[in-house]
Amino acid sequence: INAKKWRGTNKQTNKQTNKFFATIQKYGNRLTMADLDVLNLACDKIASVPFEYCVLQNIYDMPDITKAPEYPWLSRVHSYDKLMHAKTNPVIIHYAGARPKIWTIPTRQIPQYYMDYIKSSPFFVSEHYYPTWCTRVKCCVLWVLIKMCPVKSWRQKMKRVKNVVHI
Repeated sequence: INAKKWRGTNKQTNKQTNKFFATIQKYGNRLTMADLDVLNLACDKIASVPFEYCVLQNIYDMPDITKAPEYPWLSRVHSYDKLMHAKTNPVIIHYAGARPKIWTIPTRQIPQYYMDYIKSSPFFVSEHYYPTWCTRVKCCVLWVLIKMCPVKSWRQKMKRVKNVVHI
């Protein structure tokens, strides 16, 4: 997406936004993957990229890609061999579709390949993913204090403290 061009003028931005909403109204419930489908249908100058740049989570994680819920419609666009090549050589794994998003599942269920990237992030805080008993106690105490605070502004301040502690 040439975001700089879209932001060039309000007129251009509004025109593109209106195009997106018109596409949503026109195709409605026939949109399989809303964000991708709307972009592909509403944008007139769009380049095609190999499937390796958008390997869906189900395709990547499932041992048999033909069992993935997206396989029936993907197989109309890509051959089995192309999908298998993308699965074994992904550039980007796209967490799209009906499965829970990777960031909403419990830490112990996050696949190792994803945890490796999380741990290498400069924003990784181990207490958030692997809380100690001390962290859990702090969390409980803060939760009780938040519930006990008589003044709404104090409760909000306590919630901010809790968020800073990454609990």
